[in-house]
Amino acid sequence: MNFFAFYALQNKGKKIFIDWEKSPHALITGASGTGKTFASKYLMASLVEQNPEIELCIIDYKGDTDFEPFADFQNCYRYNEAKDGILNFLDRFHQRQSGVDTTRKPLYLFIDEFASFLTVLDKKEAEDFKKKIAELLMLGRSFNVHIIMALQRADSSYFVNGARDNFPIRLGLGRLSDESRRMLFPDMEKDDYISLKRGEGYLQTDSSDIVKIFVPEYNMKLANSLIAKGLSKKKV
Repeated sequence: MNFFAFYALQNKGKKIFIDWEKSPHALITGASGTGKTFASKYLMASLVEQNPEIELCIIDYKGDTDFEPFADFQNCYRYNEAKDGILNFLDRFHQRQSGVDTTRKPLYLFIDEFASFLTVLDKKEAEDFKKKIAELLMLGRSFNVHIIMALQRADSSYFVNGARDNFPIRLGLGRLSDESRRMLFPDMEKDDYISLKRGEGYLQTDSSDIVKIFVPEYNMKLANSLIAKGLSKKKV
């Protein structure tokens, strides 16, 4: 199913659509101040707005005010709950994989600052969680399970080998580090890269051309309401 996501920067009347069935996972990268959190919230809200059946799960290891409005929801895991959140989501995936759960309602796992989460784990546990994420990236599409990950800097060390290829939707906002540019857009020459303003960036889906986009203005009160709807249940 095609979902409206962004607008082309050079042709502001042109809508950019994402087919989440063909491109099941998204990686959003941008330094502080580039609009990464706004883009992440907008993307989740627009998904729920266009398909109310979508169920969200948020892993907010950073635990600051950005996702505080969702702290009372069962599917929002903050700071020291991050491990449990990933494990619980993986368990839901395994229920589908094993046939215990035969439903195919779209499940979306949003992880904010996975890199920061990894830094507090010992080496063995960090590698274990990288493998868990890789499992979801490689097998999730068949079971309508999706990952959206937001990072300040994209680095191949945060993933097992080949994981970048399992993020067919790649969005880089603002000024990207050389490492982020190489990971997100390996075919882009350094001289072709231009630093963009807040809310603007480069988008590539699958092997399509890289396009300059901007995140449309969106009412954050409405966005928070839609995200809450996607999270569905409050903690008892």
